Amino acid sequence: MSVLKGKCQECGAIYYGWALGDPCKRICPQCNHAVDILEDDLADRAYDIAMMSAEPKKTRDLEITQGN
Repeated sequence: MSVLKGKCQECGAIYYGWALGDPCKRICPQCNHAVDILEDDLADRAYDIAMMSAEPKKTRDLEITQGN
């Protein structure tokens, strides 16, 4: 997984970090405007999210019985 990279729409500040994955954290602390995730990071992030959100396959318990 790659660390996200974002750029402020207003002042152009660049930010890096996992917190950018949370939409509530995409606010520039310098000017209080929205931070956009850069496009080249979105494809990697979409793949990572898909892999993390896939439910693990569950195995069922098998009962072993004695054969005749």
